[in-house]
Amino acid sequence: MICLYSCGGEGVVYQHHATSLNEEAVCIDTIIRSTNTLQHMLPLRSEVSWRSDRSFVAIGNDDGSIEVLGAPHLLLLCTIQVHHKIINCLQWFPSQIPQGQSSLQFCLASGSNETVVHVHDLSNVLGQETLIPMPAPISSAFRSLNGHMLRVTTLQWNPLADGKLASVSYDGTAQIWDVDTGEALANFRGHQGRLLSMAWSHLDPDILFTGGEDFCVMKWKISECTHKQPPKDKKELNLKFYNSGASNREGKKKKKKSKGSSVFSKGQSNLLLQ
Repeated sequence: MICLYSCGGEGVVYQHHATSLNEEAVCIDTIIRSTNTLQHMLPLRSEVSWRSDRSFVAIGNDDGSIEVLGAPHLLLLCTIQVHHKIINCLQWFPSQIPQGQSSLQFCLASGSNETVVHVHDLSNVLGQETLIPMPAPISSAFRSLNGHMLRVTTLQWNPLADGKLASVSYDGTAQIWDVDTGEALANFRGHQGRLLSMAWSHLDPDILFTGGEDFCVMKWKISECTHKQPPKDKKELNLKFYNSGASNREGKKKKKKSKGSSVFSKGQSNLLLQ
């Protein structure tokens, strides 16, 4: 059976049968409760990511926790409590890298409204012949990658190069990491706003594509980046669209407050937009 999983703003993950999308979807919390005999209230969901071999699924939550469950009955294997804000993105280590040839094969990368990217090595839980749920939450990461100045929106492992992870952020930059060493390798600053999406080339491990609120998709090479890390001062961030949006909102607020003087409100609004 082929299923599609979706997660929306209401904080629920739904399971849709791909061959009958017109039928009512199933909230997977009902499956999780039944399999694991849970009575407590479950957190609001914010992200869902299946491992490519369909053996495990990771669910990110509004409270910053991550749950890892085993297929097909969604047995809760472990809970990760490292982040403290809503989970925005989860990425399993890619299956294109042959299993057994990388020490990272059971790694899961996570990003949230915090600035740190965490990588979790779950080999002690998922790499065993018999899967045994962990009674206590995992409270530390295998690798914590510090550098971004604002929230992390997307993560992607390089499918052609072992251990290379890319992250994009509201700080307007894309960052390349070597997860094995924790080293920051390259930082791309070509956009003029917050970054929202990205993808690696499947033909050249040196090429990435990134998209942001400046309405541009850019193709760039790691080898041509002149910076290794994101800016360390917020004044250096190239957030033209983000800052102009903030000015517009501020102008609207001041205009609303000064209804008695239409001349003043127009002058104030124009001043803020320049």
